[in-house]
Amino acid sequence: PTSTSPTSTSPTSTSPTVEPTGEPTTLKPSNDPTDFPSPSPTTDTPTTDSPTTSPPTTGSPTTSSPTTSTPTTNSPTPRPSSLTPTTLPSFPPTTIIDSNNLDVSKSEVVECLNPNISKEDCKNAANCDWNQSQCEALSLAPTTVPPSTSPIQVDCLNPIISKEDCEDAFSCRWDISECQVVTLSPTTSPSMSPMKSPTPAPTTAKPTMGTDRPTTIPSLDPSAQPSSSPSFPPTTSSAPTPLLSLIPSISTSPTISALPTHSPTITAFPTMGGYEYIRPKRVDLRYVPWNRLDRNTQVVATEHLRYTKETWDNLGTNPIESLRWDDLSDKQKNASIELGFEDEVSWNCWMNHWESFSWKQLYTLKLTPYLTSLGWDLNSWNSQYRDTPMARKGDWSELTVEQRGNASQLCYYKTSYDRLDILSYGFGTPIAKPFSRFVPWKDIEDMLRVQLEQSLGYTELTWNVLRLAEVEQKGWFEFMYYESDTALELGLDDASWDCWINHFDSYGWSDLVRKGLDKHMMGLGWSETAWNEDMDPPATDGKMWKELNETEQLHATELCFAQENWDRIDMTSNDGPFPFPKPKLRYIIWEKLTAEEQQIAQNVLLYEERTWNDVGLADIEKRAWDDLTEYQRPYAIQLGLYQRTWDCFLNHYRATKWDGLSEDVLNAAIVLGWDKDRWSRWSSEPASHSKSWSQLSQEETSAAHVMCHFDVTWPADGSSINLVNQNDNDNIVNDASQVAVRALLPAVLAVSVTAFCSSYA
Repeated sequence: PTSTSPTSTSPTSTSPTVEPTGEPTTLKPSNDPTDFPSPSPTTDTPTTDSPTTSPPTTGSPTTSSPTTSTPTTNSPTPRPSSLTPTTLPSFPPTTIIDSNNLDVSKSEVVECLNPNISKEDCKNAANCDWNQSQCEALSLAPTTVPPSTSPIQVDCLNPIISKEDCEDAFSCRWDISECQVVTLSPTTSPSMSPMKSPTPAPTTAKPTMGTDRPTTIPSLDPSAQPSSSPSFPPTTSSAPTPLLSLIPSISTSPTISALPTHSPTITAFPTMGGYEYIRPKRVDLRYVPWNRLDRNTQVVATEHLRYTKETWDNLGTNPIESLRWDDLSDKQKNASIELGFEDEVSWNCWMNHWESFSWKQLYTLKLTPYLTSLGWDLNSWNSQYRDTPMARKGDWSELTVEQRGNASQLCYYKTSYDRLDILSYGFGTPIAKPFSRFVPWKDIEDMLRVQLEQSLGYTELTWNVLRLAEVEQKGWFEFMYYESDTALELGLDDASWDCWINHFDSYGWSDLVRKGLDKHMMGLGWSETAWNEDMDPPATDGKMWKELNETEQLHATELCFAQENWDRIDMTSNDGPFPFPKPKLRYIIWEKLTAEEQQIAQNVLLYEERTWNDVGLADIEKRAWDDLTEYQRPYAIQLGLYQRTWDCFLNHYRATKWDGLSEDVLNAAIVLGWDKDRWSRWSSEPASHSKSWSQLSQEETSAAHVMCHFDVTWPADGSSINLVNQNDNDNIVNDASQVAVRALLPAVLAVSVTAFCSSYA
């Protein structure tokens, strides 16, 4: 019904219609004080011919007596206000009520504060009462009426929700020991009728106005009592304001986003004060193949954690990896700590990958956003987590860059995500490791060895030291037919050669960009300028594998690097105390060198017999490997030397800057008395260099070995010990001992004779 007063017609503003989808809408609280409902002079002419899915739309103010209004159909839901007047209660979301079934003669909704409303209309309204000469809104102060028992909406995933509250909620169901979400679709018929005086229901703590900080623990009691008068005076805005409707809306409370946001959100879930998930440090030992583990580690893994070679090398195949830390025995926990798993977070992430935790537990740990980005949700996760191993949502190669980053937060790499063989893929190389290239020279069949020498130019040294052979500087596209044929005999094709052997070194920068490899090169510090040798290479080029950070190692892995080929490990047997096999040819006296070797040493490396035999005297040994010319380096390799052995055995790192020393060498230099200032001056040596080799302490001797020193190269002994007399010194010691023994023989014999005679006397 409308008022009998005539109204003038004026154009009204229209709102775009939105078809109701039945999907919950996420609503954000507003901090704008003008958003709360306020009285307006007039409202639009109502329509009551269809059910509504949102509060009413409003039009331009009219100039005559107002008419009552009911919501129009298909209007978008306006943004809720964070400053709702305290005289009007909040209503929990319910199902849609068909306005055609309402008895509007008894439950009509009008704007009670409208000064033009008649006494009759006021009394007929459901929400108003006539008081002497004006219409007033009914007071909604708490009464003794029992609270409504209608279903309310709660946060089903709240870990502290009780079974009773879960079962009472219309959107939840109790499943064994936890509350689950029930997906509801809106209905077209009401499940209950609107109440004239709704009973205020307890609400959670309201958002703090003027700040984005979320509340810590949700309040289970009303945060404030309704007041009988508005907190703010009515506004005088001429624009019509939406009226609060008693007709329920399908709009739901804000939902929790599955993806992390940049600003805090208000949630009904309990939060752990100050808790922030930080992925634990990677346990590198778990990615070391079984045959490279030391004997003690293998015993610990076998006896206490029930590993075998097969289950260790194939991630996810040992049943113990499906257990959480709390499920391990004390002995198993101690064994895990010995393997490098520092605490429960380390084990649960790097070994279990959180696969034995429920969605509710993972939500509390703030891990569900990562899982959601990988295709998981509550139902799909909870249906599998009790029955590991869990299926993957696609392969690692199908994940986007963002998804891979999220997977890494759950301690996944390509190898663990795809459950690959760590012997072949390490941390996750794009191509399986070609094992034939990682066999020592002495173990290669004779026929194949001859073929490698003749076709690819390998020698024992250039084969045993990875990335040293000249042929390995070539890309597959540069091969002659006989070179590619020999490579195929080794089980290498174009993809495995370019990645595992050449590491794309022969490619131009534009080729790297085309193949998408430039990002990995840039991750190692390379740029197009440095790649084209127009500037110095990045710092990572001179680092050992363990000195690279985790991100750098992962970029190197994408280029088929592992510790073996990054560090250019020498597969030659190393039985000495040095970090690299001793270059034996360098310590053969001059006269025993072949004519060709003498010619190389004299004409190319500028040695002469004296400077060769007395190690450390030649000027060229004061240079680092990188300071040699491109002409000199190949000849040095023919003499059994390469970068690692030259810098260690011949130069002892003296031409390397202090800041460029590896961690092991730096610690050894400090033990021997070096510091940064002394290291930078050739003429200033530490006190240890004034001691002879035999006078060094055990700690100093070990440090000297790290820098590839031994008696022949130790500076304090000078030329007293060299290649010529190093064996003579041993003979001198032996001769002196023999003289002393011979001098004692007569005395010993006399004592023996005396004792023999005394026994018969």
